[in-house]
Amino acid sequence: MRSCPSSMRSSETARGDHAPKGCAAHGGYPQLHERLGYLYAGNGSYASAAREFEQAPPRRRPGLWHIRIAELYGKAGDRSSQLAHLDLAAAEPLEPASRRYVERQRGFLYSQLGDTEHSIEAWRAAAAAGLDDSAIHLDLGFALLQLQRWDAARAEFLRSNEREPSPRTLYYIAQCYRKLGQPAIAIKLPQVG
Repeated sequence: MRSCPSSMRSSETARGDHAPKGCAAHGGYPQLHERLGYLYAGNGSYASAAREFEQAPPRRRPGLWHIRIAELYGKAGDRSSQLAHLDLAAAEPLEPASRRYVERQRGFLYSQLGDTEHSIEAWRAAAAAGLDDSAIHLDLGFALLQLQRWDAARAEFLRSNEREPSPRTLYYIAQCYRKLGQPAIAIKLPQVG
């Protein structure tokens, strides 16, 4: 193992760090692929940057590393690679805010790629992770509508409307009641809002 340069040791330990940030032996120097990734990203070549970051080992938190790579693939327009890295990030331990972000993004991407079942799972995971806003329930309701799960979609639209009432949400609630064979409730519903 390579030792730290004495100049690095003295400046870093003066700040109270026990593992110098600039020491290659402690993972402080960016590796070649990581450096190239930053260069490519700075030049707007996001797919090349993502490929370089894929070859560089994550220094600390692998989940956040995969989120970074997923965002680069997203900027490059490669949805399937973006989703693959979000799936890898979802498998890692994440802080609650990162977990909500990952699950919400996975829900959107699965929906865009036509995989409604996985988008529903991801949006439910986002709600379970604490992202309990009207938009997540609205998105979940739309996904359930695609699968013609009228009762479950209605429940999600009702949750969305409880958090943020809107005529649009009431319209979809009424549509669910119509599909469930309860047109009398559907007719009365918009008058309630």
